[in-house]
Amino acid sequence: MTSTESPSPVTELALFHLKSSTDRATIRRELSSVAKAQASYSKYPTYLFTQIENPSYIYLLGGWRSVSAHMDDWIPSSTNQSLLASLKEKLDLVYMVHIGIDPAELGMLRLPAGRSGEVPIVDAPVIAIGRYFLKTGQKDAFLNKFEETKRHLQVYIAPRGLKGGVRVEPKDKTDDGEEKEEFVLFSGWAEVQDHFRFAECDGFEEFSQIKEILEGVEIQHVAIWED
Repeated sequence: MTSTESPSPVTELALFHLKSSTDRATIRRELSSVAKAQASYSKYPTYLFTQIENPSYIYLLGGWRSVSAHMDDWIPSSTNQSLLASLKEKLDLVYMVHIGIDPAELGMLRLPAGRSGEVPIVDAPVIAIGRYFLKTGQKDAFLNKFEETKRHLQVYIAPRGLKGGVRVEPKDKTDDGEEKEEFVLFSGWAEVQDHFRFAECDGFEEFSQIKEILEGVEIQHVAIWED
């Protein structure tokens, strides 16, 4: 980043796996304390979701004014390290990614959405989280194809919304040291079965053309963690 560039807000998505011996009520209280402290520090709401397919997976969704504010300021801070110390024996970090999405666009800050009447993604009963792993050198091709075809998904899930963005630093790398490109898509649904039924609608065939530019895709569904 040059001195003339301003840091951009990013969305943080972290996935944890609860160990088999972990008491869910206890870990929820402790993770809630982490989320509350992070929200106080970052000035963005921080959410905890449980994966519907496998509730032993827990997601943390938050926002930062920049990647540096998270990686260089918050993570090494004594407050964060103290909060995480008691969790190390109870859960594993599966991944943590930063996405080039302004958290306000997911509804975190309760700002007006781009389209009138749209339900904020974070308020949806079910959120689909899609990680799209792009073929080397195909980021622009993927983004163009997604922009061309996303209207089918937008129309199907309205008034709930969708928002996607490219993963930013730090990124995974190939064995040759080349950065892998990834696109993360959030979309709101009434229930999981609604997402499956999208595959049966007329526009799905065109939307699914994005698969031609992918190395792979991972889609899971989450709901706010309430138990």
